[in-house]
Amino acid sequence: MKVAAIIQARMQSQRLPGKVLQDICGKPLLAWIIERLRHCKNLDDIAIATTTDPSDDVIVKFANAQRIPCIRGPKEDVLGRYLIAAEKLHLSHVVRITGDAPFVDAEHVDSAVQLLVSKKADLLQCQYPLIHEGIDPCSVTLLKKIAEKTRAPQYREHILTYAWEHPELAKIAHYDPKSYEIGEGYHLSIDNVADLEFARSIYENFIVNPRNENHHNLRIQYSEQNYFNVKELRNFLKLKPEIRNLNAGVVSNKRRIPSGKNYSVLIVLEGGKDCGWGHLVRMKQLARELNAYFNCSIFLLAPDNPDCHHFLDYFGLPVQYLPSEDGTLRISDIAQNLELNQPFKVRLSQYLNDMDLNVEFSIYRQNFDLLIIDRQKRLTRQEATVLKKYASKMVVIDYAHKHLLSVVDAMIIPNVHSVPELSRQDWWNHHLDKCFAGEDFILLRESFRSIKPSNSISHLLTFTSRKNRNRFTYHSKFSYLLLNPGATDPFNFVQPLVKKLENHWPGFIVLIAGSLSENKLRRVVNKPRILIARPGSDEELIEWIDGAQLAVTLFGMFCYELRARNIPMLVLPHRSHDCKEAFYFCQECELAEFIPHVNAINPEVLQRLSQLNINESNVGRNGLYGKKTAQTIFDLVVNGKKVHH
Repeated sequence: MKVAAIIQARMQSQRLPGKVLQDICGKPLLAWIIERLRHCKNLDDIAIATTTDPSDDVIVKFANAQRIPCIRGPKEDVLGRYLIAAEKLHLSHVVRITGDAPFVDAEHVDSAVQLLVSKKADLLQCQYPLIHEGIDPCSVTLLKKIAEKTRAPQYREHILTYAWEHPELAKIAHYDPKSYEIGEGYHLSIDNVADLEFARSIYENFIVNPRNENHHNLRIQYSEQNYFNVKELRNFLKLKPEIRNLNAGVVSNKRRIPSGKNYSVLIVLEGGKDCGWGHLVRMKQLARELNAYFNCSIFLLAPDNPDCHHFLDYFGLPVQYLPSEDGTLRISDIAQNLELNQPFKVRLSQYLNDMDLNVEFSIYRQNFDLLIIDRQKRLTRQEATVLKKYASKMVVIDYAHKHLLSVVDAMIIPNVHSVPELSRQDWWNHHLDKCFAGEDFILLRESFRSIKPSNSISHLLTFTSRKNRNRFTYHSKFSYLLLNPGATDPFNFVQPLVKKLENHWPGFIVLIAGSLSENKLRRVVNKPRILIARPGSDEELIEWIDGAQLAVTLFGMFCYELRARNIPMLVLPHRSHDCKEAFYFCQECELAEFIPHVNAINPEVLQRLSQLNINESNVGRNGLYGKKTAQTIFDLVVNGKKVHH
């Protein structure tokens, strides 16, 4: 009698290509699954079952490097692969492990195997819903019976479904779970980018604290301390509801959209030192929503610059980078690249470098169900017509003009500051079936809504003395001003803002540096009341925001993030043509005050804003969450429904 855990894995996942080798805190997903299974005491072997498709060659090489057997079989026949593995390894029982289950519990596997063998059963059944996912122990005899009975594709893919529909085939033993194993509402497998974010957040807390480090490049060695069981995981999620909410309500592979169809979506992004991070951040959020909640396969086209690589390399979705001088893409370059069918690439774990394996996985796609383009510059009707050639439907974000009405399927303006101007346009009012704008369409990062404010927000601020450069600390609670000159400060606001605020603000100033160069910071870095903060995560940025008494910020996406956290703010326009939009935003937000230029900052306005009473219960609950953007796109463009607003 021999029992083995067989992990089914392939690279060609629709919504999250290459997910089995994507990075989770320094290791690929498959490595964590194997490491957790090595804690099992009732397994004789661990193996991987993959396909004969050339794209899965990298899985075979990975298995060889891990020194575990890898068995290959038909691409469309999971059951066939398991039977081949069982024969080659001389197995009496198998534990089916899915390659997307990063929290396989060794204690549960041992208990299930012991019960299955001791009862001489073919299958286990439990009357309660279990928290475990991706674990199915059964006898090889049962798998052979199923193979003899059916060749239907759905039963060859989901290998035990036929047995549950025909229980007379199997001897079934009843599994009596421990109390902490019972539970619904958890989604512990990885089907999309929200699940990947969820898994990374958990491993970051249990394995390593990656703040201010590039944790994708860490090398985490095998250790007893790296293992945590499902009881510890469940207790952790009770204490961290914001992490549990990261993938709450996602559409898993087990709960498909009613139509069952997987939609391919191409998203064209903008972002970089010349146009900031706001557009990049919100389109990344839209990609996340469509991928996690609406069963869409997402492909990204982005400018080839360090900022885009920072945001997208380890996002989990296939990306194609194109040359760009100002953070925007030329329509001709987009069309040429799609015409040549250049590959989109998914970044895999750097851990594979140690095995001399490629850390990129290529995917080819030329035609899409939907194309979404985020556009700061003018988009002509001719340019829109060229792009429409590559997709059945097309949506334009952040640019609206009547000449596009005959070409695009929807125009969405994801802000409130453009609404007054648009509402005065007859063509806009006459086409509200495809023109959308306002608060419901603002695309904020999930964390700005889900993370609750701390009851005792405090920071240990470290400053540098200008006189002797000795470091000293100052314990601050709600006592600093937050300064945001823009992620890249394209208009050189840092020095004049710091100089002005030093004269008018008596306390400390935290400068959110984003990706500001050392050259831009050299004149302010040694000032005694200035702290340069470079948040390494959304959570860290939110800590700095929540701890501020007020903020001074250039107009942009950051204003909406401050509003979501209920922080009073002074808002400056970037350029003269931003004045009207910044003014409209401040009219809509009672916590914001508009100032036309740096010289308008004065002590009176700073004091007035800093003394506003903040209702912390409203943090993250003021409606600024753009899931309606994804819902509208799906209903209008994909399902063809009429949307009323």
